[in-house]
Amino acid sequence: MAKWGEGDPRWIVEERPDATNVNNWHWTEKNATTWSKERFHQLFKNVKICGENVDCTIECLEKCSGEATANNRKGKLIFFYEWVLTLNWNGKLDSKSNVCHKGKILIPNLSEENELHDVEITVTIDESNEESEALKQYMYNYGREKVRQILCVYIKELKEEYSKNLILPNKNSTKDENIAAATSKNDNNYVYCSKSLNSAPNSLGCKLDVRTLSIEEEFQCSANDLYNVLTKSDMVMSFTRSPAKVEAVRGGE
Repeated sequence: MAKWGEGDPRWIVEERPDATNVNNWHWTEKNATTWSKERFHQLFKNVKICGENVDCTIECLEKCSGEATANNRKGKLIFFYEWVLTLNWNGKLDSKSNVCHKGKILIPNLSEENELHDVEITVTIDESNEESEALKQYMYNYGREKVRQILCVYIKELKEEYSKNLILPNKNSTKDENIAAATSKNDNNYVYCSKSLNSAPNSLGCKLDVRTLSIEEEFQCSANDLYNVLTKSDMVMSFTRSPAKVEAVRGGE
């Protein structure tokens, strides 16, 4: 046995009256799977997504598979979660319409490894026609953002709920300080929580995900040779192996 004041500081039990997980050094874990499944069912029940001449609802969570855990190691909170979710939704293009179209929303990769804006969300419709495709496009434009906002609420509540009593206070920090660090609002996922979950789009619109694509091609020839290939009819015919007419003038064919 080491003399008083000597030895590994991880085992200095007088820093905690109950001598429990001194300095939060040892691995502790909480299973959040059951709580998560119940919370998903609550969050995705009858979620309205309405706009001008369109009325959509996420009815319920149809399928939910995966797991979630909260861990403490050396005073650091670590959350693991991996989920595959399937949601049922329905919608009407006109509030006076009696035709209700149904579809599904698939979330195959909700995990701590992906930022919320990278989480894949697929929208499908059961029967395809002009009206149902318009509703599908509306859910793609606005429904996916609503789903991401709800997923952000789940992640925030998971970290707050399962931080309790997982980090124990010591002489250098308090439990509240550790929990605050684990649920920091600097997390990129919280950007979606800054938006109101009750806000709704006003138009059907067409919002597209776009990217800027730049392509560079290097030709292993002189500029004069490249010009001739593109402007001389005999060289164009040799390349295409078919008759070609080339007029190397402004407005030419």
